[in-house]
Amino acid sequence: MRTAIGPMFRSAIVTLVLIFMALVQRPPANAQGGMHQEICANEGAIYSSESSVESCTSLIQEANISPTELAVLFSFRCRNYIDEKQTDRALQDCDEAIWLDQKNSLAYEIRGLAYQQSHLYQRAAEDFVQAITLQPSNVRAWEGLCRSHLSLSQARLAISVCKEALRLRSVDKR
Repeated sequence: MRTAIGPMFRSAIVTLVLIFMALVQRPPANAQGGMHQEICANEGAIYSSESSVESCTSLIQEANISPTELAVLFSFRCRNYIDEKQTDRALQDCDEAIWLDQKNSLAYEIRGLAYQQSHLYQRAAEDFVQAITLQPSNVRAWEGLCRSHLSLSQARLAISVCKEALRLRSVDKR
């Protein structure tokens, strides 16, 4: 004896199958966020700066982020804007990052790079000094300060700062 499956029952089964397929194919929300964070940080310049800016922007727009985390995201987006030669936007983002977290060494370091790109070497030097004050072992800030002093024709200061950058770089390799 065959029983007919009613149209409502058939519709319910199709709906359940479609829901199951959607859940299986979609990565969990935290996995997507992790991927956005990786692209935003763009360590090693693996991703295009344009896609990194988009990922940072997406993460910045999330509602439940602490000011400290938000400052890091603005710092990363600032660095990506520097890569795109959008110095004005980079400076705005770094200013925002510093406003959110005045102890964010990364934001001062990256803003220093933006100032260097704008040929504002004295401002760059001031930001690199602030980054070093907050994080004395920040090799990239020491290197940036070295370049700033060279650009300002301050050879003696540049030599001592460059020596410190080299010393820290050799400590990092151990």
